[in-house]
Amino acid sequence: MYIFSGSGLGQTPSCTSTNCSAVAVQPFHRQPAELQKVLIRSAKNPAGWFEKLDQRNRMALTSIFNRLCQYKLWCYVHRVLKITSGEAPLWRRIHVPGSTPSIYFLSSSGTALYKALMATGRFCQAHGIGASQHKDQVTLREISGSDSLHISIGPGNQFDAHMDLFSPVPERPGSSLCSNQPSPAALRHIGRELIPEIIRKKTGIPGVQLFPDFEVTPSAPRPEPTTRQDANPPPPAAGVTWRF
Repeated sequence: MYIFSGSGLGQTPSCTSTNCSAVAVQPFHRQPAELQKVLIRSAKNPAGWFEKLDQRNRMALTSIFNRLCQYKLWCYVHRVLKITSGEAPLWRRIHVPGSTPSIYFLSSSGTALYKALMATGRFCQAHGIGASQHKDQVTLREISGSDSLHISIGPGNQFDAHMDLFSPVPERPGSSLCSNQPSPAALRHIGRELIPEIIRKKTGIPGVQLFPDFEVTPSAPRPEPTTRQDANPPPPAAGVTWRF
């Protein structure tokens, strides 16, 4: 769904928002002022557009807003361009593994956004095989022990963002580049999110994942990145998980 309209970016506002608590189930007028401003620039009827979003897409938008706002980065967002849904639930209620919704934005400056992301010390740049799904973009991953923000910048001042439910980078890699080592965290992300999406696109079969987990959802807390190697043993090799 594209909602881009008008032209001109204007100047990047100051990142001074103190309300970083957007709630998906709340109506448009109850959302933080900074989120409302961007949606007003993005749609002729922002309240109506927001209300029509399905639950997963609205949760993705509010989650990404909250995370960027907490890092004082939401001011680099000028407009929402479109939202692409993640893996569709079976029979509208059985959630399956795979991709999560992606939000496409227009930034006031893609270069400034990249510099601001890296300046937080909480992002690393994917490269090589770790960036293979984002050709012609600069892609950055949040360093997080649970879910993590994944941002890909380009072309130009456009960028897209989604939440990875299983972070492939739970620890600081020691440089500005994300590690491509096959760590347990990286394998979880690949097996539970990337592979199911690829299989569904090629075969039409949803729900197939490597390294299946048996929890309903990944843990909600998002602890600070640790400096120790992930001590959890690798999960089972393959399987099919139906998420209710």
